[in-house]
Amino acid sequence: MGRCGPTYDGSTCTDGFDGYPDELPEHSITVADFRLDAFEVTVGRFRRFVNQYTGSNLPSEGQGSNPNLPDTG
Repeated sequence: MGRCGPTYDGSTCTDGFDGYPDELPEHSITVADFRLDAFEVTVGRFRRFVNQYTGSNLPSEGQGSNPNLPDTG
C-alpha cells in the first residue's frame, strides 16, 4: 500500500495528490478473504438482475448489509 512520494523508479506523483498520511512509506498490508466472480458485473447484467424483482419480492431494508460496516444494506 502506498501512493506518491518517491516511487521505486525514483519518480514522484504528477497529479498533485500526495496521498494520505497512512500511505507513506509504501508498505505491505493484509486483506481479509474475499471471492472474485468469474464474470464482470456489467451495467446490462446488473439491470437484468434488478429487473427480476417485482414489488412483491423486493429485498427487505438492510438485507445484504455488511455486518462490519454500518449503513451498508
